[in-house]
Amino acid sequence: MSARNLQFFFAPRSIAVIGASEKTQHMGTYGLRNLVQGGFKGNIFPVNPKYTLLEGLKTYRDLAELPVVPELAIICTPSSTIPRIIGQLARLGTKAAIVLGEEAGAGDKLQPSVLETARPHLLRILGPGSAGILVPKIGLNASLATTGALQGQIALLAQSGMLAAGMLDWARSQGIGFSKVITLGDGVDVDVGDMLDYLAGDSDTRAILLCIEDIPHARKFMSAARAAARNKPTLILKTGPCGGDLVAESMSGRSDAVLDAAIRRAGMLRVYSTEDLLSAVETLSQVRPFGNGRLTIVGNGRGPGLMACDALLRGGGKSATLSDETLCKLNQLLPENAACSAPVALPANASASLYRQVLEAVSADSGADALLVIHAPSASASCVDIADAIIPLARQGARNILVCWLGGAALAPARRIFAESGIATYATPEAAVCGFMQMADFRRNQHLLMQVPPTISPDLVADRPAARKIVAAALAGGRLVLAAADTGALLAAYGLPVNDVHLADDTQMVTPVLKIGIVTDPIFGPAIVFGQGGRFDLPVIAAGLPPLNMVLARDLVLHATGIAEVADSTSQQPEPEIDEICRHLLKLSHLLTDVPELVELDIQFTLPDGKHMVGLQAHGRLQPAAIGDGLQRFAICPYPEELEETISWQGSTLLLRPIKPEDGQAHIAFFNALDPEDVRYRMFVGVRALQPSQLARFTQIDYDREMAFIATRNKPDGSAETLGVARVVADPDNIQAEFSVIVRSDLKGLGLGHLLMAKLIAYCRRHGTAEIIGEALPHNTRILHLVRKLGFDVKPLERDGTMWLHLDLRSSQQR
Repeated sequence: MSARNLQFFFAPRSIAVIGASEKTQHMGTYGLRNLVQGGFKGNIFPVNPKYTLLEGLKTYRDLAELPVVPELAIICTPSSTIPRIIGQLARLGTKAAIVLGEEAGAGDKLQPSVLETARPHLLRILGPGSAGILVPKIGLNASLATTGALQGQIALLAQSGMLAAGMLDWARSQGIGFSKVITLGDGVDVDVGDMLDYLAGDSDTRAILLCIEDIPHARKFMSAARAAARNKPTLILKTGPCGGDLVAESMSGRSDAVLDAAIRRAGMLRVYSTEDLLSAVETLSQVRPFGNGRLTIVGNGRGPGLMACDALLRGGGKSATLSDETLCKLNQLLPENAACSAPVALPANASASLYRQVLEAVSADSGADALLVIHAPSASASCVDIADAIIPLARQGARNILVCWLGGAALAPARRIFAESGIATYATPEAAVCGFMQMADFRRNQHLLMQVPPTISPDLVADRPAARKIVAAALAGGRLVLAAADTGALLAAYGLPVNDVHLADDTQMVTPVLKIGIVTDPIFGPAIVFGQGGRFDLPVIAAGLPPLNMVLARDLVLHATGIAEVADSTSQQPEPEIDEICRHLLKLSHLLTDVPELVELDIQFTLPDGKHMVGLQAHGRLQPAAIGDGLQRFAICPYPEELEETISWQGSTLLLRPIKPEDGQAHIAFFNALDPEDVRYRMFVGVRALQPSQLARFTQIDYDREMAFIATRNKPDGSAETLGVARVVADPDNIQAEFSVIVRSDLKGLGLGHLLMAKLIAYCRRHGTAEIIGEALPHNTRILHLVRKLGFDVKPLERDGTMWLHLDLRSSQQR
């Protein structure tokens, strides 16, 4: 539904427990007892006609007797009574309700009647089958978890109550605390996307752990996940089948590849066990920005260090190559042959002073992105002294430092020192390397989320009328499986020629047979796949969610084994064969965007000269597209080309269109052409240059939730220049959308801002946005004059002297 009223789950002033009880093994007993014993300070109202007193609290016969309307209700009654109780709560004005249950599964039967009653009153429902919510900061245990949770800054969002209970118990034994613990159950109303939107803006949460079994609304999930991952580390543990109805081995492998692609595209990190989920967030909370994921391993003795090197190699990581200067320093400190890049071996009895000197030398080397310090017990060296020597380097140095203290209870004091200093500590070299690889994977996914791709090459053109004619003829003739000739003609229309070579035996090919194609995932919809092997039924190695650009296409290729080194997806050196494959993937992405009927495609090809692709065979399958299906089937909203508009302005032709990630360089030039005062009016502070993350945020937008229209025109050399930008960002409910507009400083006063704002307002009306809001400095007379002309209400804000700008789009009057 939305993020409306979710705050009442986490900070209610009053709670009614409906079905409260004192019977053994009754949900109402646990629900009320946990609430009381948790230390909640608000009003608690047990409701059950069979009792007058429960847990020392006055108990009410029914909801009508309550002295105030409860902001949150906990429902512990049989499923047959829930629709009636939800109706009563909605009419009373309760804002949130948790339907407790030992097991999920009742949601399908309850959904129509429950939602029909609750939605008109904006009563939000968690469950049925939810195990409840915990907010340790305020002593709220509105759940079936008897052990409660320690206070912390990690939010746990799970569908399974039993999984959440197990994780809470394990986390408590490890001293790990939580800001919020939420169990969704069936999620008939509040789903994972809603809660991700809430947690993304929760100031008490610095990281999000996500344990989910299914994803009901892929586009909503992707929008919420990308928004959350931009703000804080977001980790996901996906349980259960990966592909819904895809039960065949090859198809389940393909669907898991699509899930991996979705997680990477959202900037999240996927883990595969509950222990990794909790340990990873501790690691990621300490991550400093780093380059290509190169690890330097330092330890006393070679054995543990070699174990770490082996684990690093198996995990796809790489050891740092230290400079000759650094190796020279190490040779002066260490015995002969001990100073090398992998690993750096200290004597078994290395002192704290030697550890410090060696770590100072390798920390200064630009070849390392992180350091792993391993220490095995030594009779002549104090583990506490060594820990104390490492702490200042970890706090002040530019490198990420992880530590592995091998041994038992004797090393506990050193481990405690690291924990109190916020340094990730591991019990084994393999666990430490796993933590480092999680850092590298997370950094890579964040890089994809924030990347500004290069401009798409102009040779990516398509003959759309020819493609439509081929598809229309096939559907009219009932040919859902395209003949080879039709598939070849369709691909040729997008610059993807296929020779239709018969492959009798893949082993006879001089170069490996590769394949790219299209699959339709039951959760995330269309996906582009890439892998090795000539047979269509082989599991796919890697997948990517459309729409693609060069950066995302490159990531897809690098995740397919045998093509390039996976660990270095951020390399800026283009390999000819990878570049050629990426260009074909982009063409395929354009084809998929233009032809919604295409649900399956398999192209087999080779790279005989390492530079040019030769198509061998292609097979495709169609499915009639439902009305309005089009781009809605994508998990990520593609570029809305239909919003482009060509206009005449000041004697020249302008294109008003949505911004694209490829507009990065033009956006930098536009920003550099602004006067400092105009930048201050826009951002309320002086900004001298756009940071890469800011540039990505401005140009790589989620078209489902925000829009930025730019005015652009061609320069004499044929390149495009940006003249102005009007931007609007809506809340997840599409109620309020905050706008901004800025025009190049030398073009002010010529009506360009009015054109951009008029287009933005018209878009918001069509998009169903309720109101547009904004703020401006009182001295920014141009924007105040502009918005008044467009029908905005303008008034001063008392808190800081800025002006409040408001346009109500719900009015029937067209302004």
